[in-house]
Amino acid sequence: MAKFTVRVELHAADEDDYENLHSAMENQGFSRTIASNDGVTYHLPTAEYNLENDWDRDKVLGRANKAAESTGRS
Repeated sequence: MAKFTVRVELHAADEDDYENLHSAMENQGFSRTIASNDGVTYHLPTAEYNLENDWDRDKVLGRANKAAESTGRS
């Protein structure tokens, strides 16, 4: 299983836009947390997301783009 960390920055965005992004990214399978090797879970900074899946890089990028586009921001 592959592990991905992606960062999505929205231009001219406010807090509500990022809340919408968080929801959209979660709907695409991304998480805002990451677990260490010793089992401790950490929260990622705003606009960073974690994904563990069998998808290839292009599918991950496509899903992140779809989530970002749903906010209406570039």
